[in-house]
Amino acid sequence: MKILIAGAGDIGIRLGLLWAGPEHGHEVWALRRSAAKVPAPLRPFGADLTEPSTLDALPDDFDLVYYTAAADGPGEQAYRRAYVDGLRSILDRVLSPRRARPSRIVFISSTSVYGQSAGEWVDESTRAEPSSYRGRILLEGEALLGARGAAHGVDTVAVRLSGIYGPGRTRLLDSIRTGRAVIYDDPPRYTNRIHADDCARLLHHLGAVAAPESVYIGVDHDPATDGEVKTWLAEQLGVPAPPSVGDRPEAKAGGRRGGNKRCSNRRVLDSGFRFTYPDFRAGYGEEIRRLVAPPA
Repeated sequence: MKILIAGAGDIGIRLGLLWAGPEHGHEVWALRRSAAKVPAPLRPFGADLTEPSTLDALPDDFDLVYYTAAADGPGEQAYRRAYVDGLRSILDRVLSPRRARPSRIVFISSTSVYGQSAGEWVDESTRAEPSSYRGRILLEGEALLGARGAAHGVDTVAVRLSGIYGPGRTRLLDSIRTGRAVIYDDPPRYTNRIHADDCARLLHHLGAVAAPESVYIGVDHDPATDGEVKTWLAEQLGVPAPPSVGDRPEAKAGGRRGGNKRCSNRRVLDSGFRFTYPDFRAGYGEEIRRLVAPPA
């Protein structure tokens, strides 16, 4: 099988190595601006998704396409370039009538498409009413993907991820270790996450599963509160628990509180996927052991 990973950053590279590794051995093309950063056995292709002309030499006839690009900076324009303009460029290329079309296109989205902010449970049937430009633009990208896929008879899957952590993603651990973290607990604020390894494994699974749904939420089993996560991490690191500061500043100022919902992964589990790190204790526990392990 011939596979394209468009926007091959950390997660895209992990995903590509799963498909191209000895267990599967597929031909995987990894598209990113810095092609020199693509490891073997992936096939590098240097291009800028926001510059359609740089895609002219991209090979044809991919069987499976992943769109795993991320915004290259903050702000609404950067998000639109990544999740709408870049996506449109890839769709124009791989869905061209002059080429064999892929059987499936998988798009990385985010749980920010849900605007719920009072600890509600959400799943794929919950109405997506984003409260930020991030969620609105991602939802626009999902709609573009769905419409183009339907017009060309191609399966499309949007995977709404939240809180990716793991090797190289230590910002939360660093804030706990250095005493910079605080706990928002009035009211308790729920958080959702997925380990980077499980994230790549889930994308691999959804690229192969028969008759996929059009949307999946990609989170682990435990939508724990901010205080629960940070207090446990402090205990494991042997440092004082972060202080509680009540609500987030934007909520105190009358703005809408973000990042306070409980996301269900039931549809992912029903598809047959099983997590290596089913909750933050399993995933962060391994990261902490790696941090404190003596040098070899």
